Amino acid sequence: MLVSEIGVALHYLCIAAFAGSLIYAATSDIRSLEIPNRVSIIIAAAFLPAALITGLPISTIGLHYGIGIGVFAVGAFLFSRGLVGGGDVKLLAAVCIWWSIGDLGKYLITVALLGGLLALVTIVARKTPVLNRALPWLTDDSVSEQSIPYGVAIAIAGFVLFDKIPVLPTGLLNLFDG
Repeated sequence: MLVSEIGVALHYLCIAAFAGSLIYAATSDIRSLEIPNRVSIIIAAAFLPAALITGLPISTIGLHYGIGIGVFAVGAFLFSRGLVGGGDVKLLAAVCIWWSIGDLGKYLITVALLGGLLALVTIVARKTPVLNRALPWLTDDSVSEQSIPYGVAIAIAGFVLFDKIPVLPTGLLNLFDG
């Protein structure tokens, strides 16, 4: 019985690490346009115990990490062309590990839509002095005119589709079903 209780606690801890890391990544990106590497590492690492506890087959777990590697490879290419930030690439790759192949498209579309909305808000804010001062990433003169904290879109999309995570504990799934 104790082993089962420890497993349940570890499962919830993994989910909390995922959610807390998303919040931290978004907050950090807003403040400094930087996402610490440890955030992406925690997100990627927390999936493994959650998946094992849930009973996902090793091949399925491998597919999830393969998705993350694929997203990272595409992101690294875009980063090399100066189109996206390195922290955003690492965060997106780590977060994509958490979705099944069937829900990955929904997640990426949600990120893209939220990222577009964030870009639009940023463009308007740059031309509106009151908003310019209200958005932290616009107040630093050293920040590039192109900088947008896409970590915010990545994190919000994670919460929008949180109930689609295939390794959620049953207790959390029941919250979304009720």
